[in-house]
Amino acid sequence: MSGSQYRPVAQQLYQMCSLTARRASGAAASCSSSNSAGGIGFGGITSRAAGLALQSMGKAGATLPQQRLWQGSLAAMGAARALSTSAAAATAGRAARVPSLLRSVRAMLHNYKQLSKAKLSALVVLTASGGFVAGSGEAIDWAGLVWTSLGTFGAAACANALNQLYEVANDRRMVRTCNRPLPAGRMSRPHALAFAVLAGGAGLWLLHEKVGKQA
Repeated sequence: MSGSQYRPVAQQLYQMCSLTARRASGAAASCSSSNSAGGIGFGGITSRAAGLALQSMGKAGATLPQQRLWQGSLAAMGAARALSTSAAAATAGRAARVPSLLRSVRAMLHNYKQLSKAKLSALVVLTASGGFVAGSGEAIDWAGLVWTSLGTFGAAACANALNQLYEVANDRRMVRTCNRPLPAGRMSRPHALAFAVLAGGAGLWLLHEKVGKQA
């Protein structure tokens, strides 16, 4: 097809596309107003606009291949919209997983607090710190006080965790203790034992390396 023969066809296609765009815009506007009243969703807007577009192409004298080309374009637009929707859903899913992870971390820290009997361990640390200060004389070794407190807390947490490992059966029978991590099933025995070993090992190492060798 030469350039002179192609020009009328291109002009006709341009006119049909302009008419189609105007009809589709009018359909989308009317559907948007009805959607604000609680009627049609975005899918209804697209299907209605597509139907009016095909009707206008038929009235404008579009051939069957031209209509099929337009239908293919609409299908591509629908596929692109579906991909955009799935990407938005995936983003929302990732955003929802962040609070879930934070809740899991918070729950695990609460279990460790109960397993170590943090308040009781803090009282042991207070007693040890008071003895350290009383025996320091005129000058207090503040670094030594910090290491003593940390080491004592680790050792006390280890002792409390081992006690709960030993008393699981008895803790299940009492209302006061049945909600602890082990009786309630929120933590397994190997997990609790690993916590006790790590806390006790770290505490004893601090007391030996950071405090005992400085005495």
